[in-house]
Amino acid sequence: MPSTEVKETVQTFNSLDVKDRLAVLGMLYSSVSNSVKPDDIQNLSSPEVTKLINQVKEQSEQKQLQMIRAFFLDESEKTDQVQLDPNPSAALGDLVTGGDTFPTKEYSSLKTEAKLAFWYQLAQATGGNISSILADNQPSSEVQSLATSLKSLDAEQQAAFLSKVL
Repeated sequence: MPSTEVKETVQTFNSLDVKDRLAVLGMLYSSVSNSVKPDDIQNLSSPEVTKLINQVKEQSEQKQLQMIRAFFLDESEKTDQVQLDPNPSAALGDLVTGGDTFPTKEYSSLKTEAKLAFWYQLAQATGGNISSILADNQPSSEVQSLATSLKSLDAEQQAAFLSKVL
């Protein structure tokens, strides 16, 4: 059973908007990536994880970010839905072509361990570029506060946090 600290951290995380949640995950990855044993993550991987990683890598940086954000939509919103570009000119083009459909159902169907493997391997596969995108250049004070709280948790508590939010 998660500790009170983990429960409070999860509640705080879940109250953030998608952009800030992704920034927190990016900052957490940056702080713990060196302590994770790649063999442990490889053991959690699956063909589904590899397929999703390849789908993300095939996208432009902007589309990668849109796809990753789509993975964090509320469960009620998670359908393989069309995503329009936030740029109005590009969104018009998306309307004409039908936009992008992201594999949110496939991501949602992954077990927690596979989701952990997905995020770690995605960051590794993109040379850490995803974590820098997610961490944003100007994280909000809420993001910085939560990232500091997460760093104070031990490895087991951080794993419990990730299993609850992924």
